[in-house]
Amino acid sequence: MSRLALVIDFDGTITTEDVGVQIITEFGLPGWDEGIVRYRAGEIGSRELHEWEAKYLSSSQEHEMQKMAREKGDIRPGFKELIAYAGANDIPLEIASSGWSFYIDAILGKFNLSDVPYISAKTDFTLGDVAVFAPGPGATLCETNGICKCNRVRPRQRDGYKVVFIGDGLSDFCVSQQADVIFATRALRKHCEENGIEFTPFDDFFDVVRALSKLQEVDN
Repeated sequence: MSRLALVIDFDGTITTEDVGVQIITEFGLPGWDEGIVRYRAGEIGSRELHEWEAKYLSSSQEHEMQKMAREKGDIRPGFKELIAYAGANDIPLEIASSGWSFYIDAILGKFNLSDVPYISAKTDFTLGDVAVFAPGPGATLCETNGICKCNRVRPRQRDGYKVVFIGDGLSDFCVSQQADVIFATRALRKHCEENGIEFTPFDDFFDVVRALSKLQEVDN
């Protein structure tokens, strides 16, 4: 029987909407959207975009941004059930996000999930009038996505795990070629279809639990 490990994207995967986009759209200081223009034109990469957006977040609005995350952030149905399934079957589970820790903490806390391990970017609001982008504890940087999700998959594989990745967006494209099993929705689903990457589509985490149960039956 293969040992499974789960690595899960946050924005748009665990959450029903991309909270990071909502926050920068609502609170970004004038000029923040120039970074999007430059990114789409190929002038800067994803890591540089994350750094750009962070410096357009006012330190004085940290608490208001967290409040918005708690009010608007919602999790995809079945996530708590997936956590319970992983715990009952001794499957390591962690979140790997290119988003910012301040709102991830707020949303996980809202749903009493603060004990779920995760790595992400962080925004330091203590160094000046605007935030400073940096990798959070355990996270490493890469030029493609800002936070390297592949670096969360490879160590598990070296330890003998079959790694399952669950994601939805652009920051998941790279890791979709590294993980052993892919669950994909939205942009990641389209990317997998167009690039011949084997994946399982999902609408909620109940779909994932059912598929994992079948996968374990096959491996037994």
